Amino acid sequence: MGGRVQSPTLVGRIEELELLEAARGRAADGEPAVVLVGGEAGVGKTRLVAELVARCATTGTRVLAGGCVPVGDGALPYAPIVEVLRGLVTDLGADAVRELVGPSWPELARLLPALGEPDHSGLSDPAAQARLFELLLGLLGRLSEQTLLVLVVEDLHWADRSTRDLLAFLVRNLRRERILVVVTYRNDEAGQQRLWPYLAELDRGGPVQRLELPRLDQAQTGAQLVGILGAAPAAELVDSVFARSQGNPFFTEELLAVVRAGSGELPATLRDLLRGRIQALPERARQALEVVAVAGRRVPHRLLAAVAGLDDRQLDGALRAAVASQLLMTTPGADGYDVRHALLREVIDGDLLPGERTRLQTALAHTIADLLGSGELDWSGSAAEVAVHWDRAGDLPKALAWSVRAGVEADGIYAYAEALHHYGRALELWDRVADAEARTGMDRVEVLQRAALVADASRDVSAALALIDLALGEVDPGVDPVRAGLLHERRGVYLLATQDLQSRFEALAEAVRFIPADPSSKERARVLASFAEALVLASRIEQARAASEEAVAIARQLGAELGSGGRWLRWAGRRWAPGRSKPRSCRCGRPAGWPNSTPTWTRLDVPMGGLVTP
Repeated sequence: MGGRVQSPTLVGRIEELELLEAARGRAADGEPAVVLVGGEAGVGKTRLVAELVARCATTGTRVLAGGCVPVGDGALPYAPIVEVLRGLVTDLGADAVRELVGPSWPELARLLPALGEPDHSGLSDPAAQARLFELLLGLLGRLSEQTLLVLVVEDLHWADRSTRDLLAFLVRNLRRERILVVVTYRNDEAGQQRLWPYLAELDRGGPVQRLELPRLDQAQTGAQLVGILGAAPAAELVDSVFARSQGNPFFTEELLAVVRAGSGELPATLRDLLRGRIQALPERARQALEVVAVAGRRVPHRLLAAVAGLDDRQLDGALRAAVASQLLMTTPGADGYDVRHALLREVIDGDLLPGERTRLQTALAHTIADLLGSGELDWSGSAAEVAVHWDRAGDLPKALAWSVRAGVEADGIYAYAEALHHYGRALELWDRVADAEARTGMDRVEVLQRAALVADASRDVSAALALIDLALGEVDPGVDPVRAGLLHERRGVYLLATQDLQSRFEALAEAVRFIPADPSSKERARVLASFAEALVLASRIEQARAASEEAVAIARQLGAELGSGGRWLRWAGRRWAPGRSKPRSCRCGRPAGWPNSTPTWTRLDVPMGGLVTP
């Protein structure tokens, strides 16, 4: 099919574009702006944003853009942010980005290893994600000092929770930065229960404007056809196209493509139209389209070639036909292919037979894992993507193993909600896989512990407590008292957020009771440290002193250093060391019965071995 597929001029969006330009003007004057652009699929959200981006290019405005992807129900953490960072490194170079970020750039390298060796220290902690958000805010702020910055995040309806949390953080904390944030979302996407409250939260959080795009009227649809054809169409064509498209610009474009291909009949629905366009392609071109559709995002050529099952000449011919039909799209200067519109992906995937879909999911899982292992594929959310494909292919053992790996990977980039999602899926699969421990390298109790840890880090305390209780139910204190004690200690730590100090005290007392005093152990020191804190909160100062001193004695006996990291111990009755400030980890005020003298806070560095703890 020849000719343009889109009108070269933007039709029917003058007011909307003026609103975006006004927001850009305010941002240029140091008044950050956020615009949420909503509308049904195909109504022209991306086209409107593309017009804004084109105007930015003529004024020297820097544009950073990324999109959320429909893979695994939001299981890919920070997908648009990683895309933004990758583009920034491509434009400026890793050295320049590291300089902009500052000494903490290894934290940001967790998201994008192209920056350099990531910082692998640190454990699950809500403050760690907050630090990452602060780093990103600082980076954007310094970029905006150089020039006006426009940050575009497309398809918010597919976003993972960590991306949504980051956007909410930016909205709340933008002050005088020269930044315009533009976010698009579909308002007709199924399962929007979490989107509407989130949008309302953004509205309350900062300088946010909502922009809902309506369909075009008949006159505007006619103008759109003029732009595509380069001449005025027959009135009958305008009437016929508008009657079916009802002013949806994407549907209008696709209907016109059918007419130009010589069809005398126009399909009544967009899905029927797209289905017909796909069926008109050669079989090999359809094969290529199916791979891209099932992958769920832009597919690098290396991956497409490995999965499509075609030799180089066959693949070239297939891709040329799909691109010529304007169903498959390429970006100049960028590797890979994507379907022209999300609706097209949905139609292709929906028409696959179960066996066809399973074969494609299996091939994608195998190939992505192999390419990642060889370093040939730089693709964010890698483990999560492989886990999703294995799950959809019905290979439960591999889905289990990769779900655990995806949980570890998400935890490592502070995407705690996504880590909890993957660990949760692993726990669902656990009893259905005979050799689960061998495949994951850990037992079910450890998966439960890790899931509880990230649940607590994501501030889902009820989930953390439920998970740790499940772990306790699987450990026999008579057989493994140390592990039981550590689990009780975790339970006590999580209970702090519930303000149920009595239950917390009881859990920590159980932890101390289970772990023997002889021989001395790092586990004993750890539970004593937590217990001492609970005793202080219960105003049992002398007992708290005794527990703290025992913990310190054990730590010294084991060769640990004080003051270098680890857990804070509170003990009363000593003068505050000169120049020392209260540690950030304190989440409570002075308890009743606290002595007049200021307590010393001693930091106890006790290695915790195999159990991951904050």
